[in-house]
Amino acid sequence: MVKEIVCQCIKFFRNVGLCPWAAKIYCEVPVELKFLGRERRTLDHSYFTVLLAMMEPSLPSKLLDYLYKEREEILAGGVSEVLPWLVTLYNLRRYYPTADYSIAGFGFFLNIFEMIVPAGIVKNYKDIIEADSKDLKSHLKQSLIKLNETRNVADFVYDNKSAIRISSRLIENSIKTKDASGFLLSMMLKSDYSILLKEKESKELAPLILPEVNVDSFETLYEDNVEFLNELPVGPNISMNWLAFSEGKLFQLQLLNREYSFSLLSNWNYDMFRELVNNNYFVDLTFDDTVKDKGEIRQISPEEFEEEEKKVARKLNIAKLSVAKKAEEVYIVKDMELSKYPHNLFLNEDGELIAKHVPVTNVLSTEWLLQTNGAAPLPVAYSKSIWIPVESEDFELNWLYSGIENTLQENTFEVFKQVELEKEKSSSSLCAIQVQ
Repeated sequence: MVKEIVCQCIKFFRNVGLCPWAAKIYCEVPVELKFLGRERRTLDHSYFTVLLAMMEPSLPSKLLDYLYKEREEILAGGVSEVLPWLVTLYNLRRYYPTADYSIAGFGFFLNIFEMIVPAGIVKNYKDIIEADSKDLKSHLKQSLIKLNETRNVADFVYDNKSAIRISSRLIENSIKTKDASGFLLSMMLKSDYSILLKEKESKELAPLILPEVNVDSFETLYEDNVEFLNELPVGPNISMNWLAFSEGKLFQLQLLNREYSFSLLSNWNYDMFRELVNNNYFVDLTFDDTVKDKGEIRQISPEEFEEEEKKVARKLNIAKLSVAKKAEEVYIVKDMELSKYPHNLFLNEDGELIAKHVPVTNVLSTEWLLQTNGAAPLPVAYSKSIWIPVESEDFELNWLYSGIENTLQENTFEVFKQVELEKEKSSSSLCAIQVQ
């Protein structure tokens, strides 16, 4: 039981990005807690994957020495024991390209491990890890079909992680080969598809609902560029953007006037993004309309607001998008990894807030946009009401109301201005606005 806890703790800290803690646990395992045979090699393998995640410079020499020392035992374990080490070597080759891959180095183990593991399995892993195979889309399609057939929640979570890993590799390959259909296929999983999940008869059932196409050929829509562009409800001079995250890098696919462009966002810094999120920067982002100056309270000037805007833009310099200057509107489909980054705070290449110049809209997913195209969720003559308690004499609230009052009147909104509603109001569309 204790040994199992140690193993699971190392894997847990590794998987949540706390690799130094995982390494510390491994290095401080009590000598009295004896791991023997395959159990010990499994523990050792977890440790080497921790060093790989940390990009530890000494990893290649340590791993090569270990493999030579444990060679006979690993080979005797057959496919089940060889496969994890082979996958680790594929990843090592990606991140440590200058390590020794000659026949006297890792090349020996790559060759002999590939002789033991079935060729089909070897190809699948190499395609996914090296991300330079035309078969990546096929692998992702198979994973999506498997997800669609999954009925148990635990299996769904496992299969989903596998599919997302493939989709991340396909993103990078699609940027390199300028393959829009591959990028869009990957975004099926990487954007917010949760709206496409539907509970069935039991809580244990949570299948993935794919777009309105045959499951066996669902990627056909994205492969047929003309058909896809005809179905996508995006008008002239509207910039449609897909943002995909992969291994710390951020990639962008832009569609404008039926033409695609591909970008790797060089300003993006994942560590700075996580720091902003962990420090609640977006949650606490507010503005003051008054300031205490020389013992008196005065309103903040437009010039001071402009300076505050520049300060925010400098802070968010990591999130510059390549958006065409002639774009009149901007749609953004975000990777779920970016869910905590507000879509209206992305910058253009000049370092200015895009939303300052054109409307910016967050789209849940491409599939959602296609499925809801032409839908009429509200009746034609629906009633509208809004509660905006301006009678509280709150300055910010009154300032906000003054900017939308004419629009509310033009669209026949019933406006409730009192601080407390006398009774529950009902209408086809009810809004409530408060400022805190």
